Amino acid sequence: MTALRVLVSSDAEWDAVGQAVGNMTTENSAGEENERLAKVAAQVALELELAKKQTTLAEDEERLRNSSSLGLSRNQILALQFRIEKKKLLKETIFALSL
Repeated sequence: MTALRVLVSSDAEWDAVGQAVGNMTTENSAGEENERLAKVAAQVALELELAKKQTTLAEDEERLRNSSSLGLSRNQILALQFRIEKKKLLKETIFALSL
């Protein structure tokens, strides 16, 4: 989030924090609008990451439920479980940023 605060900061915000990245480590350190924009940037990046996945969370969960009938190997099941957890984490973080 610190990097995003720096990236979305206006010249005035950047000057107000002494042009030091370390001064933007806390929430609202460069102001409420800067924090809002940083959260929007993070949320959009996460949404894009989620959207580029070839399958949806629901499709992955369905495939996991049917893993035995599909004849998936242990490694395929582990990869599927990892994918599911990654998508859940992305969704949870997107939701948290939207609050």
